[in-house]
Amino acid sequence: MRYMDKNASEKSCGACKLLSVPWPDTTQLGLLVLRVGIGVLMSVHGWEKLEMLLEGKGGAWLDPLGIGSTLSLFLAMSAELFCSILLIAGFLTRLAALVLIINFSVIVFVFDPSTSWNASYELGVVYLVAYVALFLTGAGKLSVDHFITGKLLKARDC
Repeated sequence: MRYMDKNASEKSCGACKLLSVPWPDTTQLGLLVLRVGIGVLMSVHGWEKLEMLLEGKGGAWLDPLGIGSTLSLFLAMSAELFCSILLIAGFLTRLAALVLIINFSVIVFVFDPSTSWNASYELGVVYLVAYVALFLTGAGKLSVDHFITGKLLKARDC
């Protein structure tokens, strides 16, 4: 049996040293990437729904809540396009994330309550999880929310 001497940490392998190097705090950058990435991806879906509305194809949309096909499409489009733009900017992030959580809860649990785990269902769950994460964390420091909050706090302290 091999015993390690007290200088064993200094003799560790190259990979161990690489993994133990302290990283700068990248949390804020991670939140920015999550917000912008998920916002851009979802805004494409919202844009497609806007085109459907402008072409008068609202009646072709499903009505999962019994409020009418066109209204259902309008609400989904509004959430997916406008709230995604808010997320990208980091403006009213928690409110935008909450609207998208409601939208994707309908998609996952009402609109597509698949009995089997398929790619469509999985993607809806992934978006839902991302929006819950953004709701819980907020936009981060690299956002309009943080800028406005900082200005308001400075104005209050004067």
